[in-house]
Amino acid sequence: MPTKKSLILLSKLLVTLIGLVCLVYGSARTLQLSLFALKQGTFGVVEAFSLFSGIVLISSGALLTLSIPTSLRVRFKRARLKEKTNYVYGFGSTLAIGIGATLGSPLFVLIPENIVQYEFVSLGALVLATALSVFMAKVYSDMYITSKQENLGALGGPSFTKVACGTRSMRYFVSRVSMWIANTALAAYSKLVLIIFEVEFFPPILRYYGVNGILEQSVVYGLAILLIAWAVVSALYEKRLLKAIGRLQIVSTAALILILVYESVLLGDKGDWNLSGLFNIHLQTNWISSLVIDTGYLYILFFGFQEIQALERDTLENSSIPLISWVKKGYKMEKTKYLGVSMIASVVIAAIINILYALAVYSVHPELNALEEAQIPALYLAKTLLGVNHELLMAIAFLLATFTTFVPSYLAASRHLAALGEDGFLPQTIGSYS
Repeated sequence: MPTKKSLILLSKLLVTLIGLVCLVYGSARTLQLSLFALKQGTFGVVEAFSLFSGIVLISSGALLTLSIPTSLRVRFKRARLKEKTNYVYGFGSTLAIGIGATLGSPLFVLIPENIVQYEFVSLGALVLATALSVFMAKVYSDMYITSKQENLGALGGPSFTKVACGTRSMRYFVSRVSMWIANTALAAYSKLVLIIFEVEFFPPILRYYGVNGILEQSVVYGLAILLIAWAVVSALYEKRLLKAIGRLQIVSTAALILILVYESVLLGDKGDWNLSGLFNIHLQTNWISSLVIDTGYLYILFFGFQEIQALERDTLENSSIPLISWVKKGYKMEKTKYLGVSMIASVVIAAIINILYALAVYSVHPELNALEEAQIPALYLAKTLLGVNHELLMAIAFLLATFTTFVPSYLAASRHLAALGEDGFLPQTIGSYS
């Protein structure tokens, strides 16, 4: 009669065997696809998805294969050391996380079409969505302060449901799972958008600058492989790379903001900031219901502050504040204050950039049909009105926007999954993966 430990060991060895199969098959498949692509000299969306799936198989197989040392420890149980929490993020990092999570690809696709089609309704919806998001961020901040004062958990918005309804409440379970699924889906979507953009939209821009043939393929594949490698490495060594990830988020977000502000100003100057017709209210159309619907739709864009709340455990207890700490030497703000400030500031800054770009787009009065036919309207406007150099800048901004959305959503997803393990809904060991 097999014992419980032997059954556990057998099941874990089975998992290791599955991991080996995935690792070998994924490696062979990826190698075969790479050789085929090099031989044919073409690489489309189908090949990109196939390569991505092969990389996922390799990484998943490697993780499952590495479980064998843990399996062998079933026979030799020893005390586990208490893991030390890694406090690395301060005000600058959390602000960059909030802004990066908000300024995603919709700015390049949704905002241009929305402002041209709905005019003042779109602008009003942006303002209302900003106000609602600021109020919601303030609510999150106040609840976080209360949770800290009462020594309660505050990992993401679902933690407040947990306090109100209890750990075993169905409402808490649904809210936590929903946030995990939402952030995981957003991270996966961002990664796929990046790969498709690099394969489909980047090569024509590179060809304009004389980058053709093998060099073009090397740049495109290199960027895709670099992104996938970064995702795999950060998944395996996230705790060691947490500070580096935060610094990269700060640099990427700062570059994104500079490019968007620069391009918005140039685009607005091109149209002489001509906003005529923006505030024409046609009462025969049901503009009030359109305003409400548009506000609800745009409101979703300003939810990046939730990622800040999800990373609460990774933040410093006290943090210096840019400019203020430079003027007032040694000044630091405590966590309960600077997290709230960063949540509200991220909404306001992202909203200002969205509104600025929307007004710049409207000032040139582009044709709505042309925007709808363009796959990425922001790139179309930059190329048509400002030139290919600015199209390249906006393409870089698009890559940065997608990447800075991927990083916070990926980190937040892993925290929500870990919380499910801590609360007993899932094995605690699964909390390291998302």
